[in-house]
Amino acid sequence: MAEKGDLLFKRQFTPIEDAVKTSEIPYTLLRLPLFMDNQWANQGSIQGQAKIYSPNTPATPTPMVAVADVGAAAANILAAPAPHAKKTYSLVSEHVSFNQVIDVFSGAIGTPVEYVQVPYDAAIDAMVGLGFPRWQAGGVAELLQLIDADTEVKPSTADLAGVLGRSPTTFKQWVDGVAAAFAPKPQA
Repeated sequence: MAEKGDLLFKRQFTPIEDAVKTSEIPYTLLRLPLFMDNQWANQGSIQGQAKIYSPNTPATPTPMVAVADVGAAAANILAAPAPHAKKTYSLVSEHVSFNQVIDVFSGAIGTPVEYVQVPYDAAIDAMVGLGFPRWQAGGVAELLQLIDADTEVKPSTADLAGVLGRSPTTFKQWVDGVAAAFAPKPQA
């Protein structure tokens, strides 16, 4: 596993953030956790097997955000940029464990969903099979390993609510909005 300072995505974004911060242009940096919307990658296994596969320890909370909230936050900043100038926000809705993920999906679709923890290498291969470039799948695996190894990886949820001017979308709200697309298909 990469050390905190040597993560792929950190190596990619730190030089960009540093260049923006030292430029003469006004800026607002938005740091994003994992997306609730990434659950679409589990749609087939939830529908067909009532299972979610992931390498994470199921009890470890993972910071998440709904993509729609990211868009709304960015729009709010663009509509009134002055109060956000030279600020960096972590846009986190809430921290959700995979135990909670399966509970929420189970309740929303009316079928018990099981969590299956898989090795990180298998998760990388599965992401590549879904179309991720291998380097990106490896970067996601690094983030997931960091979350598993360090329960202190818990960015605040205050930034998102402040920028939105409302409570962020919860994972339950997100799932309730898409549950029909995850429900098991009737047997023929």
